[in-house]
Amino acid sequence: MNNIHKYLEIKLTEEENNVTYLDFSINRNNNDLHLGIHRKPTQTYTTIHLISNHPLEHKLTAYNFYINRRIALAIREQAKQQ
Repeated sequence: MNNIHKYLEIKLTEEENNVTYLDFSINRNNNDLHLGIHRKPTQTYTTIHLISNHPLEHKLTAYNFYINRRIALAIREQAKQQ
């Protein structure tokens, strides 16, 4: 796989109980998997300001994404409250 493209590098790692992928966190306890939403320590929770010069659709899209992600994902109630 690593010979396909010079900038593509696939690494083999040991399995851990906590894995983060994109904006998800996957925690494994025994045989149970718990999904959550992963936030980087640098997360600012900033969206486009209401009085900015962006179209209204751009402003509302971020909130729609957060709401739909919370509803659609099978995450723990504790993660939903966060």
